[in-house]
Amino acid sequence: MLYFSPGFVSLLTSDQYEHQKLALTWLKSMEEGTNKGGILADDMGLGKTISALALILSRPSTDPVRKVCGAPKQKIRLKLTFQTNLIVGPVALVRQWEREIRTKVKVGHSLSTHMVHGQGRKLGWDDLRTYDVVLTTYGTLGAEFRRLEKFLKDKKDQGLKEYDESPMRKLFPLLGPKSRFYRVFLDEAQYIKNRVTVAAQACCTLKSTYRFCLTGTPMMNNVGEMYSLIHFLRIKPYNEYTRFQKVGL
Repeated sequence: MLYFSPGFVSLLTSDQYEHQKLALTWLKSMEEGTNKGGILADDMGLGKTISALALILSRPSTDPVRKVCGAPKQKIRLKLTFQTNLIVGPVALVRQWEREIRTKVKVGHSLSTHMVHGQGRKLGWDDLRTYDVVLTTYGTLGAEFRRLEKFLKDKKDQGLKEYDESPMRKLFPLLGPKSRFYRVFLDEAQYIKNRVTVAAQACCTLKSTYRFCLTGTPMMNNVGEMYSLIHFLRIKPYNEYTRFQKVGL
């Protein structure tokens, strides 16, 4: 029997269609299962964004964190909620997400958002973690991955096995060692179908509690294109390429 929690629809400015309610129920069941995520492969135009937004509203994080604010002699510890959802997609789609979040959520239940893209103000992880939703592009994430690889290589070349990781919170807010999101959505997830691309490697490096791929075409040419999605989702044992090759190719 399917169950729809009585409060989630009221948080949106418009009613959901039945297939979107079914999608939300499925998304919730996947988070409650052992995989902690999955692939929502509805066809284009069926409202995957709305279903994902309903999940964000209906299942917020309750993990507590603290942030130190104020002048050095007057520091105040503010209790915040570790609630950040990360949405990765092509530029046009993350802009669409930004509009949907602004227009589809009722007043009083609005979600705080921040866009990590372009030449805007760069925030470190300590600031990003205070937002409900962080949006970024595959290109931005890939660029940070390249910088992180170079940073780690330089440290290795210097013979440093241990070093201060604090600066990495600012330098690598999405992929740093302390960066961990509550939930990650890859929109148009077929973008990472080639496992050797920087975008695919960057996405699979992200740390989060829950993970979802949103795509109407999870596989276009061959089953090998599924590997990056499975690797990102941490679906064992097939997130290991050798195991995937034995059964999938």
